[in-house]
Amino acid sequence: MKIESTVFKPTDERIKILTRHKPSSDGSLMLDWTGSGIIFNAYCKGDITVNIWQTGVDRFYQVVVDGVQKEIHIKNADKPTRVVIAEKLKKGKHKIEFYKEMQCLFPITVYDIELTGILLERP
Repeated sequence: MKIESTVFKPTDERIKILTRHKPSSDGSLMLDWTGSGIIFNAYCKGDITVNIWQTGVDRFYQVVVDGVQKEIHIKNADKPTRVVIAEKLKKGKHKIEFYKEMQCLFPITVYDIELTGILLERP
């Protein structure tokens, strides 16, 4: 199976959205509360990125890739910024979780997810 780089909207029906959120007409997703996030299964390889926008203070996020947790620190992104959340994945099935960690006054917006592969069934 040949797999190509593909961009998905976070509101895709194959992506599970957690806690308080607001979808936009362009397919982007605003996440508000601590613990808000997305979970998806993918058949992919290489890196996975999210295109996000946040205002105010720097933020921390929890990313869980195939059960392995790591923290990502993103400095203030005054415009949409592409951030790597998983790196150098071997070709195969992967479960990806991305959570907003910090209590904050400002929500974040996830515009899209890019990966080399396809989304699988919703978790």
